[in-house]
Amino acid sequence: MSFAPLNDLQRLGSVLVLALATLLATDTAQAQLPQTRLQSVFPPGGQIGSTVELTVAGADIDEVNAMSFSHPGITAVQKTTEANGKKTPVANTFVVKIDGKVPAGFYDVRISGLFGTSNPRTFAVSSRKHLRESEANNAFTEADEMELGSTLAGQIGAAADVDYLKFTGKQGQRVIIDCQAVRIDTQLNAVVEVYRHTGNRVQRLAFGRRQIGHDPLADVTLPADGEYIVRIFDERYSGGGTYGYLLTAHTGPHIDYVQPAAGEPGKTGTFTLFGRNLTGGQPSGVRIDGRELQRLVVKIAVPKTGLDRTIGGRVEAVSAGLDAFEYSLKTDSGVSNPVPIYFTSGATAVEAEPNNTAEKAQKIQVPGEVTGQFQSRGDEDVFEFAAKAGDAYWLEVFSQRIGAPADPYLIVDQVQVDKEGKETAPKRLTAQDDNGANLFGNHFDTLTDDPVYKFTAPAEGKYRITVRDRNFEARGSARMVYRLAIRKETRDFRVVVVPTSQNTGANSNTAVSFGVGLRKGDHFVVRALAFRRDGFNGEIEITAEGLPKGVICKGTTIGAGQTSAPLVFSASEDAPELTAVVKLVAKARVEDLAKVKIVTDAGNALTAAVAAVPKAAAAIVAATGPAKKALDARTVAEKKYNAENTVSTAAAKLKATADKKVVDTKKAAAAAGTAAAAAKKKSTAAAKALADAQAAAKKAADDAAKKKAAAAVKAATTAKAAADKAAADTAKTATTTKKAADDAAKAKTAADKKATDTANLTKASKSVLDKADAASKAAQAKLVAAQKAKTDADKKVVQTTAALAAAKTARDAAARQVTHIARTGTIVIDGNQNQTAVSRLSQSLVVSVMKEKAPFQAQTNIFRVDANRNRQILVPVKLAKRDGFDNKVTLTFVGQPKNIQVQNKPINKGKNSEVLRIFLPANAPLGTYALYLRSQGEVAYRRNVFRVERVKAEQTKVTATLKPAADALKAATAVKVKADKLAADTAKAAEAAKKAAAAAAKKLTDAQAAAKKAADDAAKKKAAAAVKAATEAKAKADKLAADTKKAADTAAAAKVKSDATAKQATDKDKAAKAAKAAADKAVTAANNAAKAKKVNSFPASTPIVISIRNNPATLKADVPGKGALKRGAKIDVKVTVTRANGFTGPVTLSLPLPPGVADVSAKAVTIPADKTAGVLAISAGPKATEGALANMVVRATMQYDGREALVDQPVTIKVAK
Repeated sequence: MSFAPLNDLQRLGSVLVLALATLLATDTAQAQLPQTRLQSVFPPGGQIGSTVELTVAGADIDEVNAMSFSHPGITAVQKTTEANGKKTPVANTFVVKIDGKVPAGFYDVRISGLFGTSNPRTFAVSSRKHLRESEANNAFTEADEMELGSTLAGQIGAAADVDYLKFTGKQGQRVIIDCQAVRIDTQLNAVVEVYRHTGNRVQRLAFGRRQIGHDPLADVTLPADGEYIVRIFDERYSGGGTYGYLLTAHTGPHIDYVQPAAGEPGKTGTFTLFGRNLTGGQPSGVRIDGRELQRLVVKIAVPKTGLDRTIGGRVEAVSAGLDAFEYSLKTDSGVSNPVPIYFTSGATAVEAEPNNTAEKAQKIQVPGEVTGQFQSRGDEDVFEFAAKAGDAYWLEVFSQRIGAPADPYLIVDQVQVDKEGKETAPKRLTAQDDNGANLFGNHFDTLTDDPVYKFTAPAEGKYRITVRDRNFEARGSARMVYRLAIRKETRDFRVVVVPTSQNTGANSNTAVSFGVGLRKGDHFVVRALAFRRDGFNGEIEITAEGLPKGVICKGTTIGAGQTSAPLVFSASEDAPELTAVVKLVAKARVEDLAKVKIVTDAGNALTAAVAAVPKAAAAIVAATGPAKKALDARTVAEKKYNAENTVSTAAAKLKATADKKVVDTKKAAAAAGTAAAAAKKKSTAAAKALADAQAAAKKAADDAAKKKAAAAVKAATTAKAAADKAAADTAKTATTTKKAADDAAKAKTAADKKATDTANLTKASKSVLDKADAASKAAQAKLVAAQKAKTDADKKVVQTTAALAAAKTARDAAARQVTHIARTGTIVIDGNQNQTAVSRLSQSLVVSVMKEKAPFQAQTNIFRVDANRNRQILVPVKLAKRDGFDNKVTLTFVGQPKNIQVQNKPINKGKNSEVLRIFLPANAPLGTYALYLRSQGEVAYRRNVFRVERVKAEQTKVTATLKPAADALKAATAVKVKADKLAADTAKAAEAAKKAAAAAAKKLTDAQAAAKKAADDAAKKKAAAAVKAATEAKAKADKLAADTKKAADTAAAAKVKSDATAKQATDKDKAAKAAKAAADKAVTAANNAAKAKKVNSFPASTPIVISIRNNPATLKADVPGKGALKRGAKIDVKVTVTRANGFTGPVTLSLPLPPGVADVSAKAVTIPADKTAGVLAISAGPKATEGALANMVVRATMQYDGREALVDQPVTIKVAK
């Protein structure tokens, strides 16, 4: 296949996208105090046992002078050059030694400089030979040569850059081209292509793009001996200094994936490797990108724990909560790439095809785990297991988080059968897609495509799980591996701590790669993230261990149900400059949920029981009045009834007497009437007898008869008289008795009426009494019932209190303390509102303290507060100001939950303290929350004033050399002038003496010649005298010549010396002047660089951890006169307490004074347990603070739930003179 170049418009678009991204990334770093940030190292790797020269690039890397690694066997020193015996550091360049015992793997590298220690970047160590690309490898004909089995470090140095590499291979070799880019923290999304020349054509043999995450892997079997070319470029045709790569071409082993993907801790398991060039491997029948993989069965010892994820491959943010260990296959042809093997809590299995339908569902045991693949388009896997009613399991699918490209979808069905046991349509229990929990959006993105679901079997029977890719109808590949875990609930957690930029609030989308770099007297906030497992929602405490001198970390709490909390590191103002690795420990109490529910239920029962007590007491109070009233009414009714009953009884007695008298008198009258009638009859008979006697007497004829008749008349008369008298008496008696009977009848009528009337009154009062008695009995019964209910309620409180205590004891006994070492995250590529940051786990948390002091620092002594609802918390803040800073600093609370009332305030210019207020209202959410104050102030920042100090000191030092140099030059010049003159004079004299000596020698020669020619003695004598004179003259001239020459030589030597001294003095003078000019220039440059610039600083305060508990009461305060209070006076504030949430005890009222308020007081007042109100007398002394007093509250103190509880009620107090 021929190569087709990328369209120019596409390249331009890619370049513009890159430029925009770079601009946005740059913007995020503006307007804040500098921190050392490492953006790239080159080369990004090295060979075990070798020495490598590394060049670094980044932001704020002023005076970087140290490099450190996460393995002690990798060391570095700054490169230096030497001139004139002086060593000069080479900026941003280090010589790195990799010890021969360092294992192959990825390690964190950091740099340290003026602005602290940087964020980490990845440095890859391997056993392979490492090479570097040349600068001219941008065409097929310019390809860099590399050996098979070696690794080449390169960069796509600019937009649209393309690199070409070449190697020589033999026919049949299976060559793996592995390009590490994203894995080693670069921005390169590489594409690799493998070519060969065939005649005049270029044939593409292999193509790699995003086979290993975002990194490419190409696999080619060489068709012939010869030269092969690798082409590498960015998929967007971007480029730059952060677009580095490590490309390895080798014939060694490469593992694509492992089945099963997880193992049981502490056991040796059987695993099948799928990959390429696996020594001893067999064809697997599995193809990826058209290339068949081999399979190799191996035994692997699984460690007991996988908590340490610091060695080996890159761990993306989304996978940071998983536990794994690294495995590499070691063969004679080399060591494979490391692959993660995860941990499972149950037996492992591997998916067995065909299992795409319910009829062919694969039977699995639970708890357990299955490793599967979506091997082809349309593939979906069905698994079946049995469960009993109430069985609970967590079902979780892992794919994206284990580095596979699948987007799994989870379906759970309950198998349904009819009466005959035949299967019918299943019942869908759930269908789960992505897990939407994102712990730190845009910064450390944990949003995952992997689903998780808590399954509870509704009935005994069979259940089926269907797993498929979200886009299964359109794609499938053997790379789409997944783990299906079905486990019993084991609630747990992992914590990851992520440093980031300090100029962001809680919800900021700006994510910048930072190390924890502290200025002296500074705070640095990082974010602690909680990866919660299997429904664990408890609090997590985080503390720091191994803190160096001068560095403080108070710790923090991730509250129940929360996903993150701020963690703040602080440096004291006298902290030394340092770089240290800090260990963070996360602890939590994991409780038995069933026992927690029992405690909750017991607490609710106690609350209800306690709440019933005042109701029962109120019922007694409510029943007592009516009962007394009813009893009083009954007493009145009874008294009235008794009185009326007495009267009616007497009337009844009178009636009975009257009735008897009526009867008696009637009987007597009847008897008297009868007697009167009888008497009258007798009288009539006597009258008749008398008449008869008289008549007989008249008829008596004889005396005897007359006498007898007279006697008879007499007797009849007597009898008649007696009968008349008896008749009269009986008639009288009858009249009397009749009258008595009539009177008795009348009296009876009156007595009957009275008896009836009084009886009716008595009956009515008896009815009233009966009703009053019934009402009294009913009211008394209610009172007794209320009293019994109160007794029962008191008893219930005792019982539920004991039950709650027992439940808490059982809960505490069942709870387990879990401790984990917190992991550390790092932002690799910055993010913003339009682009999520690229993040990963780092291998340690490194804290540094730089030389520079923080311009200001917000300090508060409030750290942990255990508070009830309806509580005021005052936060005093002191502002430490340094180096002349005196601008306004705004203070903003960050991290508070909803409903909590916070008061954001500035500390204005000229002030150094302020009091901020937090109030926890009745609807504040219960739990623990970590807040902090985000301060912001504009600083006139001078960058690297230490450089100014250094160069000024050097300038002073150099300036001090100018005068001595000038003086030395002047002295040397004067000496030189004298020496020059003396040399010239002596040279001239020597020359003259030399000439005189020559002349004397000539004269001597001439005299000697004349002497030889002298013929006579006189001539000879004269000639001899001339010779002698000439000889003496020559000797004198020679001596003078010798003396002057010696003097000239001495003067010449002195001149040479003075010349040298003068030159040296001149050179020193020039050097001093040059050094002064250089020092002046350096001072100017340093001053220019250190010119004050307006920079925003955003340091955090230390955290404020508030645990919010239920309030045992609420208060109402009636403040008279709207709180107006004169000095020397007092006001009585009636405070009403309403007890709540099971609280029944006494309450003590007080008046706490906030900062800034003086000479206002109130004596504490206790409201007994059976009372609801008290009066707090508030007094103002003669020096009482005037005006409306801020943050005044009436405080109630009580013992509740085993601890002191405080409840506040804000009040208005205005003090006047």
